[in-house]
Amino acid sequence: MIYLLRHGQTEFNAEHRIQGQCDSALTPLGREQARGLGLLLRGALAGEGEFEMVCSPLGRTVATAEIVRDHAGIGAPLVTDPLLMEIGCGSWEGRLSSFCRAEAGAGVDMSFIDVWRRHCPDGERYEDAMARARRWLSWAEGRRVVAVAHGIIGIFLRGAYLGLSEEEMTGMPTPQDRIFRLHAGRVEELVLADAG
Repeated sequence: MIYLLRHGQTEFNAEHRIQGQCDSALTPLGREQARGLGLLLRGALAGEGEFEMVCSPLGRTVATAEIVRDHAGIGAPLVTDPLLMEIGCGSWEGRLSSFCRAEAGAGVDMSFIDVWRRHCPDGERYEDAMARARRWLSWAEGRRVVAVAHGIIGIFLRGAYLGLSEEEMTGMPTPQDRIFRLHAGRVEELVLADAG
C-alpha cells in the first residue's frame, strides 16, 4: 500500500516558476499544507501498523516529509530516493511558466506535461521520467510506504500504477491538498477537509 503526496506550496509555486530539479523554500501555506496532510495521514494510518517513509531528496520534499512525519506520528526514519525527484526541466528551471509557454509557442490549453515533453530543449526525456516512476513502483510493490514526491512525477507514478496512456495522464491534477492511496489496483484520494 502506498500513500503518495506532493510537497507543500513553495515560493516558486506561488510565483508560477518552473522548479524541476532545482529548489525553493516552502511558503507558510506550504508548511500549513504539510501539517494538515500529516494529521490527515495520522487518521488514515490509525490501526494500519508500521509504514516506511520515503521522499525525493530535494529540499522541498524533505521539509514537507519531516512535517508530515511528525504530525502523522510515523516512527520509521525518513529515507530519500532519487527516483522520486521531479522531472528535470533543464534551462527552464527557475523561469516563469508563462515565459516557457511563450518560448515554446504553446497555448494555455496545452498541459504542462505536453509543453515540457514536446518543447523543453534540454530537460529530462519523458521516457526516462516514466522509467524512474516504474522502477520506484517496482521497489514499492508489497511494501507499506508513505512517499512524498512532486507534481509531475506524482502524475507519472499514479498513471503507471493504473496503466494509463501518456494521453490519459496529461490532464491529471497535481494538488498539494490531498493524499493518494495506491492499493489493490486503485487510486483513492484523501482530501484535506478545509481544501474547498
